[in-house]
Amino acid sequence: MPEESPRLFRAPLRSAGLGVDHEEQVAYARKKGVVGPGWGFGPDAPAPASWAEARERLWHADDKRGFHVVDRFAAAPTGSLVWSRDVDGRYLLGQLVGGWRYHRSRQAAAVDLQNVRPVRWAPETVLEDVVPAAVVRAWAGRSTSFHEIHNPLARLLSVRLYDTLMDKEPEPLELTQGEVVRELLDPFDVEDLVCAFLQVRHNYIVLPASHRSDTPAYEQLLISRDDGHRAIFQVKTGDTPVDLQSLRKAAAKDAHAFAYSTTGAYSGDKRGLSIIEEDELLTFARQHDQYLPERVRRAFEYSQKSSGTERLNTLHEAPRGKEPRE
Repeated sequence: MPEESPRLFRAPLRSAGLGVDHEEQVAYARKKGVVGPGWGFGPDAPAPASWAEARERLWHADDKRGFHVVDRFAAAPTGSLVWSRDVDGRYLLGQLVGGWRYHRSRQAAAVDLQNVRPVRWAPETVLEDVVPAAVVRAWAGRSTSFHEIHNPLARLLSVRLYDTLMDKEPEPLELTQGEVVRELLDPFDVEDLVCAFLQVRHNYIVLPASHRSDTPAYEQLLISRDDGHRAIFQVKTGDTPVDLQSLRKAAAKDAHAFAYSTTGAYSGDKRGLSIIEEDELLTFARQHDQYLPERVRRAFEYSQKSSGTERLNTLHEAPRGKEPRE
């Protein structure tokens, strides 16, 4: 990743302050073009004359959490990207375009946005399937804290998504399709890609509730549309191999088993199991991009480097007709 790539932060607009209407907080932030972590001094308190004064007052407050949160917020480099959410679960993406300032007004105090920074919000909010997976995971739990998202892939994709939302042409990635799958996609994105492949190319339906933490040998259970037989699959990314013995044991005699490793790492005997090859997965992606999860489709489209005899920017030119099942 280029050194100049903007840093990435989680900036919740979900104040824990008593009586704060979160819908009004989001509306204020978007209308005023600001973002902030809360911890203001109230509508009747004098405004700090400088960041140094505000920092000193926060340090001497009874709750030191405010000092640490606002200090991180003020120190984030201008040009950084920030992700937030509205009350409907849609995501907002913006770029910090200035330094810390203090808004002393009753309106700002009412929505807990007194310690703020100017931000250029993208004009449209987006659904979760567009958002980098590491950003989505940053919202796990109940924290309202401003903090950095260090995942390099999330930074890479957020920059390109922001450019797209701002009607700019995103810089292409010098990656082949295979490199996108091996190096760019999040493990959950690869799992979604394989799941879509099995449903479209092998005519299965997936049972979403079968995805549980107590079934480590496989990701999900599928049912064949053709004859009703069951199937399971296991996906691994990076250097972690697919444990074929555990997968075979889980399938037993009444289920078919598929396996896919982004790096070709398999442990155990492959006999009796269906190994998904990278080429067939990428062929599916080229010919059926309308079925790809949005994050996966965008990751492919952001690439331009040729892969074999085809280029990634021809994704939408590929035929979309249904292929014979193998």
